[in-house]
Amino acid sequence: MKIKEIQVKSVLVKSNLPESDFVINPYLGCLNTCAYCYARFMKRFTGHKEPWGSFVDVKINALEILEKELKKFKGVRKKYSLCLSSVTDPYQKVEEKFKLTRGILELLVEYPCFEVEIITKSDLVLRDLDILGNIRKKKVVLSLGVLEDDKAKWIEPNASLPSQRIKALEKIKAEDIKTSAFISPILPFITDLDLIFRALKGKVDEVFGETFNRRGANFTNLAKVLKAKFPGVLEEYKRLYFSNEYKDYLRKTKKEFYEKAKKHRLPVWGFFTH
Repeated sequence: MKIKEIQVKSVLVKSNLPESDFVINPYLGCLNTCAYCYARFMKRFTGHKEPWGSFVDVKINALEILEKELKKFKGVRKKYSLCLSSVTDPYQKVEEKFKLTRGILELLVEYPCFEVEIITKSDLVLRDLDILGNIRKKKVVLSLGVLEDDKAKWIEPNASLPSQRIKALEKIKAEDIKTSAFISPILPFITDLDLIFRALKGKVDEVFGETFNRRGANFTNLAKVLKAKFPGVLEEYKRLYFSNEYKDYLRKTKKEFYEKAKKHRLPVWGFFTH
């Protein structure tokens, strides 16, 4: 795996996400190596030749740049939503050493105009509970598409285990911090919504879901894992994702998500389809 330190000119970026005004990605690339990762499209803009999941660029001057960018928000009363992060995991393994995410949160404490949403697959977020307690409005989102640790090791080998993420959500909620579980991606014949929702009960304030983004290399990469670890499933995926059944599958999956969340008395924030 290749880790490189780079200099950047901006950190606080206006977001194209419908639910966020701004986004901060402390790292470029991600070492979680999730088989289904949609963010691999970033390679079109980075010039990396390495496979997605095998490299990460550390924005080593991120804190210096962000401190300058935030000055114009001093004393601002208008509220802005800020996502940390959209195309990387802010708490992937390299964060243990470089602590960029921790430094970003320390800076944001002084700017209550930002409502901070953290999205991660790592229980390393627990390290920063001391800082999160000082941020006026925040939400911590732990993403998981399967609950079984053995399956997760095949699909997302370098992320925290689902069991660790569930425990992290419980600890974060105990600190009176809003918690959410992002059930993503929902993988047919693999994701067990009932199992996940039972484990989440009492540990999250809400859930939201997302279907697998089948575009381009996303499907090709996932297909390799399915062929190796889930015998017989790959042909079903090809039938489901690349036939006239696809739109019907999306509709049924969304309906099932809402119905099962209601059964387990979990509020649903939203659902995304691709």
